[in-house]
Amino acid sequence: MFEELMLPHLSNAIGIFLSNPFNVSISVAAMALALLLLTKLTDKSLSQKTRITLIYVHLAFLFTPLVLFAVSLSCQSVSLTCAVTLTQLLIYSIPIVVMAALTAGLVLVPWYYEKASSKSAKSIQSFVNNESRRMGLAKTPQAFSFDSGKPFAFSTSFFKPRIFISVGMQEVLTKKEMQAVLLHELAHVKNSSAWFKFSSSMLKIFSPFAAVRGFGFSIDAEEQNADAYAIMRQKTLRHINSAKKKVSIK
Repeated sequence: MFEELMLPHLSNAIGIFLSNPFNVSISVAAMALALLLLTKLTDKSLSQKTRITLIYVHLAFLFTPLVLFAVSLSCQSVSLTCAVTLTQLLIYSIPIVVMAALTAGLVLVPWYYEKASSKSAKSIQSFVNNESRRMGLAKTPQAFSFDSGKPFAFSTSFFKPRIFISVGMQEVLTKKEMQAVLLHELAHVKNSSAWFKFSSSMLKIFSPFAAVRGFGFSIDAEEQNADAYAIMRQKTLRHINSAKKKVSIK
């Protein structure tokens, strides 16, 4: 019944939509801009924050034809049995899903970990403070100890930067290894790596064009850059390598 209701309506509605020169012009222009912005993402000279902005502007242009199509639909009566209403609900749900995913990934998950954690030892926070000043970070990350026996660490940079270090990690690492991990995470904070990783995941989920090779980003490259900073500061790769053998750092 659902297919009988939707398919004839959609075929007719798409035909009417494409017969309107204004709709076609706006849709073609929006898709062209979306592709142009996606191509621009491969420019390695752009800052991380600029690339993040380009991702969401690309998605906005990509959704423009769908939203325009939904707005162009009409129905005699608004009800869930109306094919128009069902189509509009499906299309309008896309940006809602994007916003919900953004809120969960960038706000709720870090908030949960912060509430479930305690502030790290003064020695750890002092090291983070000193290195943050050296790096010229606009905001100094707060270091938190997360109650987990599994040795791992990760950072977030959206709104307020935070570094989470599990209790299990602090138990297995030496002082120099811990500092190497902190330097690694500080490099991620400076480069907005967590935000960029999440945004690139959103790009791959919602943009069919992102499947083209070369778009998005390389997780390995982000990790290598963070490792390189730790190695540069400590003037040796011994501590970061030994730490990575013991723990999971992201």
